[in-house]
Formats: sequence, C-alpha cells, structure tokens
Amino acid sequence: MNKIEIKQIVFTKINVAELIDMGEYDLDSIGDNEVAVKTVFSTISCGTEKANITGDPNVAGGTGRIIPFPRYLGYRSSGQVVKTGKNVTKISEGDKVIVYNGNHKNFNIVNQNQVVKVVDGVNFSNAAVCFIATFPLAALRKVQLEIGESALIMGLGILGQLGVKLARNAGAYPIIAAEPVESRRKMAIENGADYAFNPFDEDFAEKVKNSTGGGVNTACIWKILRTEYYEIIILSVIGLTGNFAFKVNKRRFFCCAFIFFVMKTFYIVVWKAFLSQSK
Repeated sequence: MNKIEIKQIVFTKINVAELIDMGEYDLDSIGDNEVAVKTVFSTISCGTEKANITGDPNVAGGTGRIIPFPRYLGYRSSGQVVKTGKNVTKISEGDKVIVYNGNHKNFNIVNQNQVVKVVDGVNFSNAAVCFIATFPLAALRKVQLEIGESALIMGLGILGQLGVKLARNAGAYPIIAAEPVESRRKMAIENGADYAFNPFDEDFAEKVKNSTGGGVNTACIWKILRTEYYEIIILSVIGLTGNFAFKVNKRRFFCCAFIFFVMKTFYIVVWKAFLSQSK
C-alpha cells in the first residue's frame, strides 16, 4: 500500500485555526483524472481568509446570523507531483506545479484541470503567488500605464508590493508607494519604489506633488485609507472596497464619488426602513 498522512489547516471556530490530522490516503486509489501534489508553499488570501476566520457574514456562507464552522480554506499553492491518474498525460510525477483551488494541507488531490506545470527557472515560492500577481497586473493594464509616467501605489500588502514590482518593470517613473506601516514602506523601496510616504502625514500631498512635478499620472489603490489628500489625486477617500485602479481624471472622479454617496445614502435609507418594518 502506498499511503500518505494528510494534515490540513482548518478554521474550527471563530478566530481559531488548527492543524488537523485528516487521516491516511492511499495513493494507489487515486482517480483516473486526478493528481496528487505534495505542498511546498500555500498562498494565503489575507482579506478573504481573515473574513472567514472572524465569521464575517458577508463571505462566510451562513444564513442570517448563523455562521457555519469548521471552514476549509485554501487559495493557490505550489508543490511537487507525487502521483497521477491513468488519464493524466500533461503532468508527470516529479513535476513542479501550481494547484488551483486547493486547500491549506500538506497534500492536495485534485482534478488535473486544477494543476498547471511550472516552467523551468521559477521557484516554488514565486509560483505560489503568480496567480495573485495577476490582480495588480490587471490594475496596471486598466490604467494604461505608459513608459515614463508616474504611478502611485497605495496600500503595500502583498498586492501593493507586487504592484510596485510590476510598475517598475512596466517603466513607470517615479513610483510613489503609500502606506502607514514603516516596514512595508521600506520593503517597497527594496522592490523598486522611488519614494515611500506615509499617507497620514499632513504634508503627504505636497510630498507627492513635489516628487512628480505636480501630481501623478496613474494610481492603483489596494487599501481603504480614510484621510484627505487635497488636490493631488483623491480629494477625499470614500469607502472603496476591493482593487481600484483609475487614470487620473478629476472631473470623472468627482462624478463617481457623487454617485457613490447618493447610492450609499439610498441603501442606508432603504435598510433602515426594512429594519423598522421587521420589528
């Protein structure tokens, strides 16, 4: 018998993650179209997984206030193939691969369509984050960044750091990184940013304007920052969620901001009316 021990990170209850022994798996019983991969790196989707482990009802899939646990999370991982089914032809044992929609566990057994072979020269750690890197890449493509244009990358978590690297490779200059956490600003400089500022500093807008000759050409936001930046790019940051990328256009921004506030007010009024009727 060719057996392996499966261990998996499980969110067993709110704010609790445990490494659970899931028992043995017989590799000889693998499905015809399946691939068994030994995990080397498993990428954490910080926002989604934080929302799940804290029981946020917007993502936890519950009904009403009932949030189901345990929860089995996972995103993208990299690893080495240890077994393939008889119908698998494009992947072989020993291949370095990326696993899509797997789980945080030491072995993933998935359909061959969830596995992509990694080309030579790409290490396991870089392979594990290649999919999440497509998010800042899409943002930079959306703003149609041109060589020599200045760029502001706001929010320096994993997406922002990747955004800095991609902006550098795309020919942006100068690259302004904005983040309250000092260690992240230092990392952004190491990753290719020309300047890294704290957006909560009173002279933040002036610093960016002085660094770019009046203001940046493009901006990508990966964090909600509640402060004011005056006339540089954003005059007041509204409650944006998710990844937001735009070409600087003050008139269009003000129109979008106005529409957002109107819609936000409308939904608040409707929600309050619903609550009053449900009492």
